[in-house]
Amino acid sequence: MQASEFNMADEQESFARESDISDIPLVLRDSVGFLLNDVARMLRASTAEALAPLGISPRHASILFALSARRVYSQQALGELLGIDRTSMVAFINKLEAMELVSRKINAGDRRVYDVSLTDKGVGLIAQVDQIVRDAQRRFLHSLTEAETEQLGQILFKLREDSVHKG
Repeated sequence: MQASEFNMADEQESFARESDISDIPLVLRDSVGFLLNDVARMLRASTAEALAPLGISPRHASILFALSARRVYSQQALGELLGIDRTSMVAFINKLEAMELVSRKINAGDRRVYDVSLTDKGVGLIAQVDQIVRDAQRRFLHSLTEAETEQLGQILFKLREDSVHKG
């Protein structure tokens, strides 16, 4: 991750701490879309801060997690799965490859396709990244009960699945 990406995360976190619900117009407080986006922004900033010592971002972590579940993805399929555009995906994979956490190889069946997989070093880092992300999430969701956290996860998953299957 470049320094400018960390600075953006710092700015987002600073805004999250400085803003107050009374600063948000009523029309936005009643907007599920605004609230989902705003809460996601704050969680990303918190997670980015927690991952910063490792030199990776939440997007890098999501790539590592996806690869840990399936081992090999084409670079394009990985981007589609995670909602990362082609140009950004190249930059994220370049960074992870430079850190020796992933390897990228030309697909034997289609030379236009790059396959991405975790290296041994990447596999070894997964547990630490997972713990950092879970701790950041736990701190962020501290005001929810365990049941509320589980319910929120189920609702968000349902919304995601419905959206994916729609279009």
